[in-house]
Amino acid sequence: MDGKFELLGIKIDDITLPQTINRIKDFFNDGKQHQIVTVNSEFLVKVRQDKEFRRILQSADLCLPDGAGILLARNFLNKRKLPKKNLSERTTGIDLILRMVQELNKSEISLFLFGGTQDVVSKAVFNLKKQFPGIKIAGFYSGLMVDSEKIKEKIRKTKPNILLVGMGAPLQEKWIYHNLKDLPSVKIAIGVGGSFDFISGRIKRAPLFFRNNGLEWLWRFLRQPQRLVRILRATIFFPYLILKEEILKK
Repeated sequence: MDGKFELLGIKIDDITLPQTINRIKDFFNDGKQHQIVTVNSEFLVKVRQDKEFRRILQSADLCLPDGAGILLARNFLNKRKLPKKNLSERTTGIDLILRMVQELNKSEISLFLFGGTQDVVSKAVFNLKKQFPGIKIAGFYSGLMVDSEKIKEKIRKTKPNILLVGMGAPLQEKWIYHNLKDLPSVKIAIGVGGSFDFISGRIKRAPLFFRNNGLEWLWRFLRQPQRLVRILRATIFFPYLILKEEILKK
């Protein structure tokens, strides 16, 4: 069993991407429905004011570390009791999707993509099928503010096994939490944020140098300066909360 670590009251799985894929395969064999969340620094700032979002993260079947800030905070708060092998990687929504689709290519398991604009989500589906010709995509649906009954009816008709919801946090996590029980074919539902934008090619991912050195936030800011408030939450307010927790512990 993989371990967990706790940041600001939220338990996060201390797990690598290959281990995550193995857990997902196990989920398909237990007959239950599962919600997976990818947690970044901004999530942990938001839950301070959003009790429902906090409950959802606490109840998720997998709470994956997404973001360099999560890893840095984990190592900082646990520096005196870390195992010899630290958490080795972050798991972003897009990396999870691509690895999962690669593993499921030519299997009977199907996906449904929900969120984003019509152009973005349809292009994301096209690119996934182009890269993984054997993948089964049951359908897709665009939009943020939608008629939940209409989208649920389409999902029930197409009977996907995996649901990817790209509406941004916490909207996507709340939608999954409240509606998953009404979608019996869906065994795994994942909030994937802006992953459809990357898969579609609408937004270019940061070069490896930025990703490997915890500077993806800088790349996003240079290309999307309107994200300043979100970036400040992750790079200024989140470290402040971590430092505050360390001081209170002492």
